[in-house]
Amino acid sequence: MVLDTIVDRFRFYAEMHKALRHDDSDKKKHAFFHIDVQEFQQSAPSGISKACLWLQTPEVEKTGAYDGMSEGFDFTFVVLVPKGNKNKVQMIRECKAISDQIVNMIMADVEVGLLPSFVPGTNEGIVGPIIDQLYGWGVSMGIEDGYDGTVDPQQWLHLSPDPEGQP
Repeated sequence: MVLDTIVDRFRFYAEMHKALRHDDSDKKKHAFFHIDVQEFQQSAPSGISKACLWLQTPEVEKTGAYDGMSEGFDFTFVVLVPKGNKNKVQMIRECKAISDQIVNMIMADVEVGLLPSFVPGTNEGIVGPIIDQLYGWGVSMGIEDGYDGTVDPQQWLHLSPDPEGQP
């Protein structure tokens, strides 16, 4: 599996969830961010105007041996909602509800084979305050996939059939 698979799936979640309705082509409907905390804070200095989903790039770890290797993709996503007239508790409650719905969709996607195995368990909690007393709910979790350790001879000079080593 490649990292883009996870990023693309989270973009899909942001597009399809009724509270998010992300649209890349409309800045007012932009509700998906695939960036780090500093970039997020710089990109939204005046806060947010609608609920959004923020995905940190997954970390990858290979485990196992030879024919039983797997790759674990650990990542964190955060749901943020605009403050509006909500207090901190209401904001967190709304963010957690949306986060739970996304976790449920991840598990459904694993069930039908759109994503590889879900690693049971999450680490969740409040995010914030950040910009303009903005709070959210963060979920750290992982998915696991088999690792294909096949060597591609075309990518190696000493294994390439071309004497110049060009693929």
